[in-house]
Amino acid sequence: MKLHKKFEHNLPGVYFWGERSDVDIRVNVSKFRAGEKFPNDLLHYHKTRTTYFCILEGTLFVEVNKQEIILTSESMLEILPMEKYRTKGVGKKGCQFIVIGSHNEHDKVNVLN
Repeated sequence: MKLHKKFEHNLPGVYFWGERSDVDIRVNVSKFRAGEKFPNDLLHYHKTRTTYFCILEGTLFVEVNKQEIILTSESMLEILPMEKYRTKGVGKKGCQFIVIGSHNEHDKVNVLN
């Protein structure tokens, strides 16, 4: 057994557990209240990681391969390796969500617009 410490992400309102290579998956938790500024997320992809967005409450807007997806707690979004995506913002009532990565290795590639 190992208990993993919670860390602050470099984005405000985002937290994660386990440092790189310390755990096999990546888990981020984000909470943005109504009216809070949402951080700018660059368009990017992961070479080998599958990413899952799970909405606990509220609405999250995500762009995937130039298509805007509106996420609520009624569905989970799976983004496959090499698919270009970015989070765009939250609904008027805010949003709380979890992002799970299939591994915790750094394989993110930013896309130049």
